[in-house]
Amino acid sequence: MSNRFPSPKPSREAVNKEIAYRWSQEVTAMEKLTNDELEVAYKQGMKPSEYLAYKE
Repeated sequence: MSNRFPSPKPSREAVNKEIAYRWSQEVTAMEKLTNDELEVAYKQGMKPSEYLAYKE
């Protein structure tokens, strides 16, 4: 079943703002983790924010 009214694509500016927001979330999480914790997160294939949420 096709969608008769496809949603418009987000603007490049909106996409760039979303990327910047998500990246800032990861940077904030990285600052709260030790190097050992970052290594564990990386080896488990987790984003730093996911590891931090799991840890808390």
